[in-house]
Amino acid sequence: MTIDVFAISDSKILVQGKEISLPHPVTEAKIYHDLIIVKVEPPPRTIFNRNIFGLSKNGEIRWQIQESPHGTQKDKPYIDVFISPSGALIAANWNGVSYSVDPDNGKITVDAFNK
Repeated sequence: MTIDVFAISDSKILVQGKEISLPHPVTEAKIYHDLIIVKVEPPPRTIFNRNIFGLSKNGEIRWQIQESPHGTQKDKPYIDVFISPSGALIAANWNGVSYSVDPDNGKITVDAFNK
């Protein structure tokens, strides 16, 4: 089954007719294989470093991304999530590290140091 329709409204996303509430406003959502990858944006002065979720085609939250182990700051949410030219799911952190994200469980491995 292909996911072809979802709708975003502030901190909620509608998938296959099911409304999923997330802890912060949704800023981005994209299809990756049989998942919807969702990035949320915490408000200023709120530490929420695991701000990317993987949702199933049925609207279930399958995983929440692993927190970045790099950097000395406590506040280090992901700033971008994209699909690389090789087809890997990549999450970029403001600290200059890009991570490959395992689509099965949200665990990360270093893909590149960009600074």
